[in-house]
Amino acid sequence: MKRSLHPSCLFLIAAPMLALPLLSSAQTLAPTTVTQTTSVTLPQDLHASGTISSFNAKGMMMLDPITGSMTEYMTNADTMFVDTHGRAIPPDRITQDTPVTVHYTPVGNMIVATKVVANTALTSDGTLVEVSPGVLVIQMPGASTTPARYVNNTTTNYVDQNGKPVPPASVKAGAPVRVFYTKVGDTLIASKVEVLGAGPTGLPKPPVKTETTRTTVTREVRR
Repeated sequence: MKRSLHPSCLFLIAAPMLALPLLSSAQTLAPTTVTQTTSVTLPQDLHASGTISSFNAKGMMMLDPITGSMTEYMTNADTMFVDTHGRAIPPDRITQDTPVTVHYTPVGNMIVATKVVANTALTSDGTLVEVSPGVLVIQMPGASTTPARYVNNTTTNYVDQNGKPVPPASVKAGAPVRVFYTKVGDTLIASKVEVLGAGPTGLPKPPVKTETTRTTVTREVRR
């Protein structure tokens, strides 16, 4: 006697076989998450040092003391003005001949200053050993001290102790001086040379010469 399977039995047998392709298809269609790493190039910290030759509300001109070239920088409301300690200062502290370091960003054909650091001038006292176009050599107190070399250019001011201008050609080796300078890397830039113990002409007072006068007395001898 042949037995026939009930339709419900056929469904129970076929159901697992039908589920396998569906499960495989579901695994194939599962979304895959891909993580992409995007590298961001940070802007370079561009900066330059020099002295201010002109300054106004829109920008400033800076002189490179080494090359003698002039560069124009634009300023805006976002430009920060600070001292060498990072403390904010009013923009009117920046005047002509102020030594500065300018941090900037090129924008098209313009150079925009993002931060202006006003450098505090350093000073050194000593005796002028050598003076020539472009170079000043100062011997500091102490025989073992190595003489210091400073860059000397057309922007270096020469004054006496009263602040009156002195002709650069009149300042000779041997004069006691005070040098006001700034550091640009390892280079010392002389911004002002003050002649110490200077007289009205700006030169050290010459030593007073003492003249000895001899008096000859002639006596007449009577015989």
